[in-house]
Amino acid sequence: MSEDDNDKIKIILVGNAAVGKTAIINRFHYNSFSDTIPSTFVVNYIDHVIKINNENIKIAVWDTAGQEKYKSLNKLFIKDSKIVIFVYDITNKGSFRGLDFWFKFIETELGQSPFLALVGNKIDLLDEEQITEEEGRECAKKMGAFFYLLSAKDENKKKRVDFFFETIVKQYLERNGHNVNKSKTIILTKNDDNDSNGIQESNNCCIGGGKSNKKRNNLNIIFLGEKGVGKTTIIKTILGDDTNVKYEQTKNITKNKYICYLDDEKKVNINLIDTNGDIKNNVKALKDIFKHCKIFFLVFDINRRETLNQLDNWINEIKKYSKEKIFINILGNKINENTAENNFVTNEEGNQFASDKGGIYTNISIKEINSLHNLIKKNVENYLKSL
Repeated sequence: MSEDDNDKIKIILVGNAAVGKTAIINRFHYNSFSDTIPSTFVVNYIDHVIKINNENIKIAVWDTAGQEKYKSLNKLFIKDSKIVIFVYDITNKGSFRGLDFWFKFIETELGQSPFLALVGNKIDLLDEEQITEEEGRECAKKMGAFFYLLSAKDENKKKRVDFFFETIVKQYLERNGHNVNKSKTIILTKNDDNDSNGIQESNNCCIGGGKSNKKRNNLNIIFLGEKGVGKTTIIKTILGDDTNVKYEQTKNITKNKYICYLDDEKKVNINLIDTNGDIKNNVKALKDIFKHCKIFFLVFDINRRETLNQLDNWINEIKKYSKEKIFINILGNKINENTAENNFVTNEEGNQFASDKGGIYTNISIKEINSLHNLIKKNVENYLKSL
């Protein structure tokens, strides 16, 4: 390795043989893929430079042997690793079970607290999936690791591989106090003298950094709909929380902090507001909430036609109390639970309803977590463009 190794962030990939560690590195560094990559039996590495907010960050990405018999070799080279990426194959349960060995191996041998990431590779083979996204996320949660799904094979998903490495390096730097100060955090501000909303761009990674004579507010996104349509579950999924717990009806209006990462590397601080189905009977609460919301997600259960029809009442209330431009989304939830043929709402019906109300229709499933993040990002981008 070169003399300036101390300036590099050392990243190491571990996991069972044939999960695709070498393929991920090849896609990231060379933008290439081969179905006939031999098993790694020595430790290899590549040097790479990631540009984050116009700053060149040097990294060294190390590839390790997946067979346990090379444990002593791996042990020799994991020293000083700052980021550890655990890789499993979504079509191979054995590789997922093997994570326990690799986690304990790193925990025992590394002797420090590296930044951890868990990657489910080969999402181009979803038809052969043996480990669900939910299982992967739960495993990552227990490990305290950043979770991501990708495909080293699919050239069209090269951006996902690049985004993954950029994201974990950013998060590692921020966690360790590195001032990636060109990264902009967009904070919605409310001038004390009037109700008009603007945006402020902060050069601090921490929310609320810097001096300002303005009161800071996050951008509010509110979820509305009848009882049991899945508002809370959608929010929990977006936040990466456990959605397998027993359902409990939301009793109060709750704000959940969320950061939306935009394509231009800016971050927007958001409140995801959860509501119960009875809030429409509380005129005072509605008036106050709608006054400060610009993006509305109206949720219905596609297996319960009446929950779509009841959105009319919500939209009337929104338009009554919202004075400025707003963005209305109609979300047809539970598309993977189609069990009510006579009560089922089709895509065409959902689109027609949204079009009549001046909104956009999307059918969703909590199994497609990335699509939920993208839905929020698209709304935030449209909102910021409208300012």
